[in-house]
Amino acid sequence: MRRAGGSIYEDNWFPGDIGEIIVYKSALSDADRQGVESYLNAKWGLGIANRLAISTDILPPGTAVTIESGAIMDLAAGTNTVRTLRLNGTWERPGTWGSSTSGAVHTNDSFFAGSGVLRVTQSPAVPAMIVR
Repeated sequence: MRRAGGSIYEDNWFPGDIGEIIVYKSALSDADRQGVESYLNAKWGLGIANRLAISTDILPPGTAVTIESGAIMDLAAGTNTVRTLRLNGTWERPGTWGSSTSGAVHTNDSFFAGSGVLRVTQSPAVPAMIVR
C-alpha cells in the first residue's frame, strides 16, 4: 500500500505507521466496539482506554471532531485546528477549546486534558428551513 487515509487537502496524509486494520462484515454494537477498543489499547500500549493523545498539529484542518461522554482528548502543548466540534452529541461554537490548564477560551475538563488547544473554525451547517 502506497498511501493510507487522505482528505480533500492534498498534503494531509497520515504520516505514521498503521499497526493493524480490522474489518467487520457489519456494524458493531456499542459493547462490541468498546471491546475492540479495549483490545487494541491493551495490545498496542495506547494507554488509558477512552483517552486519545494528540500531538501538535496532527489533525487535518477539515476534521470534524466528536468526543462522546466518558472519552477524553488529551492535547499535547500547541494547537490543532479542526472544522467542527461535538461534545456528547452537542455541536459547539467556534473558538479555542481545551482543559482548564490549556489557556483556551472554552474549557471542559470532562472532555479535554493536557496543555494543548483545539481551535474550532466553523459552526456546524444548519439546514435551511423553507416556509411556504
